Amino acid sequence: MNWLVQTFLFVLLSLVAFAQPVIINAPADDHLEPEAGYFADFNFRHEYYPHIRNLLLKNLSQNPVARVLVLPTFAPEYVISIEKDKRWDTYFLICAEARENIFQQPAKEGIEVVVRRIQLPKDLALQLNKLFMTAIGQVSYRRNQAWGVDGTTFHFTAYNVGEGVRSGCTWSPQRGSRMHDLVQVTQLLQKMATAKENSPIAQELAVRCENLMKRISVTP
Repeated sequence: MNWLVQTFLFVLLSLVAFAQPVIINAPADDHLEPEAGYFADFNFRHEYYPHIRNLLLKNLSQNPVARVLVLPTFAPEYVISIEKDKRWDTYFLICAEARENIFQQPAKEGIEVVVRRIQLPKDLALQLNKLFMTAIGQVSYRRNQAWGVDGTTFHFTAYNVGEGVRSGCTWSPQRGSRMHDLVQVTQLLQKMATAKENSPIAQELAVRCENLMKRISVTP
């Protein structure tokens, strides 16, 4: 098998591995979808996910206040996690980002991961927890799905005492939808993790969370 055929097969498998449902002639993405179970997902992802766990989720809490794992098709993967230090009743924003796309690299153990950690205001952390839990509480399957490639999957997770850990996901939601706004909150959190101290991003996040909370509290 020559190098051209090998390259073609690698690209083809990469596209199939990240194929996700795409809505055609359907309403905007107003809900997260249930997470696929281990036995319901593609076999080759069973090898990919452990690498994501070992590289990006290592040392993170099993009960996050709010967390989003971002898996682009070709760009580097990253996770945003908001966690509580129970000893001091303080909250932290942690961003762990791979330097290169984990799925496409054969030597995954050598991939560098950059971790940033900043303290987060308690009221903002609790606001994000409420937003994530509300969105996850509305998970539903979509109908009339086709398949698409070259997008980004967002896995949202949150924990509350008495409710446990809950999760839901979305794939490249349409602009103007509620899930697109939720993704924008994620992107602001990533930006905040790399911003200078006393950044105004916290205020912008609080406003966005409040506005989105009003939107997702109303059943479309």
